[in-house]
Amino acid sequence: MAFEELLESSDDLLSQMRRMGFSESYVAQVSTELRWLERHGSACESLGEACLARIEPMGGSGTARKVRSIFGLIEHFELHGGCPSPGEGHALFERGARFELLPCFQEVVDSFERVALARGMRESSVRSCVSSASTFFRALQGMGRTSFDDISERDVVSLFAGRDGAPSLSWSYKESVSMVLACGPGPWEEGAERVRTYLPPVKRARKNVQCLTAGEVALIRSALANEGARLCLRDRAVGWILLLTGLRACDIAGMLIGSVAWEFDEVRITQRKTGEPLTLPLLPVVGNAMLDYLERERPESADPHLFLSRRPPHGPVGSTCISNIASKIFDAAGVRTGDGERRGTHIFRHHAATGMVDAGVPRAVVSATLGHADPASLDRYLTADIEQLRTCALSVARYPVREGVFGR
Repeated sequence: MAFEELLESSDDLLSQMRRMGFSESYVAQVSTELRWLERHGSACESLGEACLARIEPMGGSGTARKVRSIFGLIEHFELHGGCPSPGEGHALFERGARFELLPCFQEVVDSFERVALARGMRESSVRSCVSSASTFFRALQGMGRTSFDDISERDVVSLFAGRDGAPSLSWSYKESVSMVLACGPGPWEEGAERVRTYLPPVKRARKNVQCLTAGEVALIRSALANEGARLCLRDRAVGWILLLTGLRACDIAGMLIGSVAWEFDEVRITQRKTGEPLTLPLLPVVGNAMLDYLERERPESADPHLFLSRRPPHGPVGSTCISNIASKIFDAAGVRTGDGERRGTHIFRHHAATGMVDAGVPRAVVSATLGHADPASLDRYLTADIEQLRTCALSVARYPVREGVFGR
């Protein structure tokens, strides 16, 4: 029987997963896929082939991505005799539209990546452009277009048009695709440039972002200061950092114990998004919360990261964990519990920015504190504060308005 040796040791795999801290629901999902292998694996020659057969009826759904990840974990166990740590990537196939492109489209994407990195473009920006262009090309492939000569203006416009005829894709998406097409290499340069001219005009727009009110901030501070507010010491320390510094979630997750220069009352990090160093003052309430966590709650571990998972094997937390902590803080404070209310980590960043500006801190200092590579990035923070926007409102007293308009 195919995979006989693997299936005979499946109990060992599941036991290892439990010891390493995988959730019971995930262990159950792995068990389900092992049973599928036992029933259908005889028709497949490899785990890769079995995985493709398993996900084929699922299309591109999230379930298919999860199954692919599970088969990657099973393959890791088969090759190494042990399972990877929770949170460690272990998909069986490389993910993303880029790996499904035909050679002509793949070469244009590869050419852009080489040129952009050589010019000093940030890796995160390059990845974003590559992702947008890859989904663009894959959509064209789905329409049966196999070369640049096959692509018409109608094809391109149809990808951007929504149901009402207005563009459904963003200005930034269009700009990313445009930059990639502009780097078409030799044999594809003319075709790529022609397709670039087909990109429709898209209006650049930004929505006003919700801000924390003074009342919400008071409730959050109370929850963070109260040890009985259903927040562990780690989550309280993260909360104070979010509220008072405006650090990005990825930078909080990446903080090391050595990032805190206690003798200088500073926090020193290298930003993940920009790659630039950033030094912030260590506020007393933040330092005290960190120290409480280090001395009273942080698991014994040689890992240099400051914040660790509470479950074995106590690895470093990720950005998703920081976002989950933000949600716990809102729940503990009893604010933003309604549907559709913004409650992610970025709202703390907006709060820190507007707070510094209201206190009279110069824009350049605020921008540097937030770690912006481009000072213009501060503009969206400053236009989001409803109190500031109210000062710009014009009176309608001079204009005739029918009775009842403002009563509805």
